[in-house]
Amino acid sequence: MKKLTIDFETRSCADLKKFGAARYAQDPTTEVICLALKWHGQDPVLWYSPNFRSGVRSVSDDTVKQMISEADILEAHNAGFEVFIWKYVMPRYGFAMFDVKKLRCSLAKAAMYGLPRSLEQACEALGVAQQKDKEGSRLMMRLCKPRRALKQDKLNDPDWETRTYWYGTPEEFARLGEYCMQDVRAEESLSSRLPDLPEAEQKVWQLDLAINDRGVRVDAEAAQAVLDCINTHSGKLAMEFARITGLSSPAQRDATLRCLLALGVQMEGLRAKDVEDALATTENQMAKRILEIRQSLSKTSTAKYTTLLGAKMADERLRGMFMYHGAGTGRWTGRIVQLQNLPRGTFPDVDWAIELFRNHNLDMLSMFYGDVTPAAATCLRGMLIPAEGHDFVCADYSSIEGRVLAWLAGEESALDVYRSGRDPYKVAAAAIYHTSYDDVTKAQRQRGKVAELACG
Repeated sequence: MKKLTIDFETRSCADLKKFGAARYAQDPTTEVICLALKWHGQDPVLWYSPNFRSGVRSVSDDTVKQMISEADILEAHNAGFEVFIWKYVMPRYGFAMFDVKKLRCSLAKAAMYGLPRSLEQACEALGVAQQKDKEGSRLMMRLCKPRRALKQDKLNDPDWETRTYWYGTPEEFARLGEYCMQDVRAEESLSSRLPDLPEAEQKVWQLDLAINDRGVRVDAEAAQAVLDCINTHSGKLAMEFARITGLSSPAQRDATLRCLLALGVQMEGLRAKDVEDALATTENQMAKRILEIRQSLSKTSTAKYTTLLGAKMADERLRGMFMYHGAGTGRWTGRIVQLQNLPRGTFPDVDWAIELFRNHNLDMLSMFYGDVTPAAATCLRGMLIPAEGHDFVCADYSSIEGRVLAWLAGEESALDVYRSGRDPYKVAAAAIYHTSYDDVTKAQRQRGKVAELACG
């Protein structure tokens, strides 16, 4: 079978790490600088996009199209990036999307076999013949993002404030091409040392591509309304904090601690647990209010709204949010918005709360839910919505982890709980709290669940 290894070098104003490959690829400022292609066992060739062909050697568009068409297997390191670049950027240069069933990923192989995900580190770990070009990597980092306007730009260009400036001479782009060709050599060298993914696992990886490409729709209007309300609420709290303490910002840690000490509240720090403990014990109402404001403004889950709105694409979908084989066990891990780590929430009537956010009704939100920021955190899951004319259908195996662990361990007493139809989390909670099965509360059951899974 004919195997072709490919690798892109790109540049963009978009932040790849902050918003992910899909949003990066769709950004109108994203350009392909060059593409290296290497048949197995042969020297690589380079294709440059039209804006970068001056002073460099480039194979033709037709040559690239023919190579892609003839390849039985297309391989890349972190192939999901190549998919998004090919799908959203390459059509600007006249290239159609290839059949993703051809695609293989050397990063996926490295992850499955316990190697670092980084091409450089994986090659070093295996000691393969072809290593990553570290000097070229530094050049790539310089050329891939905009530079600040220099003094001469401001003097000579009347539109400097609205113009984007880049590094890069023909000589540097030629050097970048050499770096790109070394990447495909290193990728092929790494891949050749590793067994292919088993057929079943290759299908899982292909499913991962499909899931990340399909993405999930975001209720962008509601998310923006929540963010606006959070900003309004935070601004009011910051003004109240300044009025009470005389400090310009709740972020002033040491000054806040001194202020609290003057009110009789001694604290070692202002971490979430410190604030929670102090709130439970202090009787000074002014100190309590200072701590409440600090607690409200430090809610990290509300920052997800900014990330969510930044990462959504033109069709208001999030893509590329999951990392294949992100954990050593093979489980997926989350990226960017971290959809696997959304808050559980503190109340059930999320739709009503979202409607209040849409109407910017902070008074009603405060009346029904107290602090606005925990309410916003509870509404996060409600920001993910089905496409028009579709429904979300959610399914989960019942206590799959507990059942399988008990079966693997031969723990018949635990299996008997499942056989009898009882809730294992309530059984655990009853033992922890020395109460009857029927008297276990919802909060106690949650503690039982944590214990049952953590002690597995």
